[in-house]
Amino acid sequence: MSPLDEVEIEAVSPVIEPARVLRGSSSDEVVSPVPEPTRVLHTSPSDVSPVPFAFGVVMTRVAPAPEKGRDVPPAITEKESWTEGTASPSVTDSIPLTPTQHVMVYGAVFVPIACFLWIYSAMGEGVYVFTQLSKDGNYEVAWWLCVAAVGWLALLWVVDAFDKSITGTSAKNAVYVLTIIPLGAMFVASLLAVEHYISAPMVLFVVFKALVDKVLYDAVFHGYVALGKFMRVNGHANLVASLITCTSWLIWMCAFDNEWNNTVMFAAYHSQLECNRATDSLEEAQCQAAYLLWASPLIISVLCGFFGIACLYLSKDGSAVRMLVVQFLVLGMGMWVSVSISGAEMGLADDILQFALLFCSMMIVVCVNIIGYDNLRVQLGSLKMTQKISEYSQSNFAKGMIVVLTLPVIPGFLVLSALIRQARVFGLSMASAKRTVDAEFAYFTSAGWAMLLWLFADVTAVFTWAAYIAMFYFICDVGVGKGAVLFLGWMISIMKEFSPVVVLFCFILLGVFMFLLPPVPGPPVYLTGGVLLVGSMQDTYGFWGATAICVFVCWFVKLLSCALQQKMFGENLGSYVGVRYMVGINSRQMRAIRYCLMQPGLNPAKIAILCGGPDWPTSVLCGILGVPLRESMIGTAPVLVLYLAYTVLAGAFMLKTGGTCASDSVVVDVSVSP
Repeated sequence: MSPLDEVEIEAVSPVIEPARVLRGSSSDEVVSPVPEPTRVLHTSPSDVSPVPFAFGVVMTRVAPAPEKGRDVPPAITEKESWTEGTASPSVTDSIPLTPTQHVMVYGAVFVPIACFLWIYSAMGEGVYVFTQLSKDGNYEVAWWLCVAAVGWLALLWVVDAFDKSITGTSAKNAVYVLTIIPLGAMFVASLLAVEHYISAPMVLFVVFKALVDKVLYDAVFHGYVALGKFMRVNGHANLVASLITCTSWLIWMCAFDNEWNNTVMFAAYHSQLECNRATDSLEEAQCQAAYLLWASPLIISVLCGFFGIACLYLSKDGSAVRMLVVQFLVLGMGMWVSVSISGAEMGLADDILQFALLFCSMMIVVCVNIIGYDNLRVQLGSLKMTQKISEYSQSNFAKGMIVVLTLPVIPGFLVLSALIRQARVFGLSMASAKRTVDAEFAYFTSAGWAMLLWLFADVTAVFTWAAYIAMFYFICDVGVGKGAVLFLGWMISIMKEFSPVVVLFCFILLGVFMFLLPPVPGPPVYLTGGVLLVGSMQDTYGFWGATAICVFVCWFVKLLSCALQQKMFGENLGSYVGVRYMVGINSRQMRAIRYCLMQPGLNPAKIAILCGGPDWPTSVLCGILGVPLRESMIGTAPVLVLYLAYTVLAGAFMLKTGGTCASDSVVVDVSVSP
């Protein structure tokens, strides 16, 4: 019998196992497929003739996989990527999208944007739609719909409808239908709640946009086009949509809309929305809606632009994990900014937090979808940062923090756990494998008991730390934070009669003193400067001249305070071994921070640390690490254009919203939480 010659064959997904053809006999005999793993080669169009498919072209060459421990054979060219055990294109496959697929991607991006702008913007019928959705009684209907939807989903959770062990087709389809109904109710409730949540339709649009992208890829492109290619084309489509949307808004604003340069800003919109600016504040939904509907095309343009940039970044292999970490950092930054301005009563805090949560959550879902949940667990588990966080979470301090943050929902969790156990005991669970797992446990499920035993392993120490954390928050937020606001408001009220020179000198002294207090953040000082200094100097220098002077005075106060914090506190504390040990002066993280701060001039790492970190801890840490004062001042200087100037402008504009330097309302308006 002649030796077997292996013949490569062309195949399409799913994988066709390679067959051995017997040569030299009277007739060629095809024997059973070789029981060894397959090597799938994804090639470029120039290497293999295309095989047409319904939604595009797939070009795959299948051959036996290399033996374990051997490298990929040289026969695989640099234009090919190797995936073992599957013929689906990889993330970095070079197979391009067809023209039809390009049209589908661009249509999935442009059509929802056009529909939304027609329905919920001043360029379309947004004013009429908002008026109809905000009628009396709609919010109450929305509230009851939301309660019913949450109760429905909780009932599905009680009967284990979302358990992975449910594999039957009919059961899974029933769960899908039963889940769509409450989600649809929540969608309707969000629309009817615009009276109190005017940005709810915009939130729904972003969620719908992410859902369309996922459904489009899973239903049309999955298995035929590499995910990286899809993300790249989707990113380009979103960037083009962002540019066209912004350009259209500018043309409409200049050519068709006359409200942007009217002496009474948005007077027509306010009239249609029944907003009386003489008596109603901007906190009223009808008054805010005028500005949101006018600017919604610009907001959509910005969101699509960021989404497009993120998609282009995610099209690179291995970028999803880094993007996931970045999104968590951005999410934390958005929450910090929201808390920092939450007391300013400018109607911004909720919107900033809402859109930060929305955009980051959307990108987190996209990243998880790209990586895969199981693969994500493996990759995150291999990171040293994840391992350190896991070790830190076992401390009583971390458990006390969890108790403080989740205490309002722990009773609900226990009630839900008890209901799930009862449903399983009485045979109401849709997952048959779960009906007996809790038979030996009383009151709660096995998972509920495991959580309680882990969280309260040392109940005395956990609750002690929880009490300390709660007291610290109360002192900082209510004691120092509100006390600082009241003190700044009192200063505004008593210094309105003094000359601008005296006010300027007192503000510098008081601003530096406030910065030297660890719990006091910068925004209250900047807002107070915008109200106090501009109010006292605008008669002499004009509004914009006084505002410019105030911006540079606050910048000087910031830099002077940081220098004092570094020299007075940081360098002195750095001489104590206990402080250096607590900071971890020789840890890898601190050495990396010191390396970034010691770099001459400006660089992104230095700016991120010095301008993004909290005022007092960052400056004191520079002193402990021995960073030269010149380098720390250079790295701190960009706060002028990053956020300081805008915060001062926000305080100055309060003088133009009906208040004056002597108004008590301004004193309330500048309240800012730390």
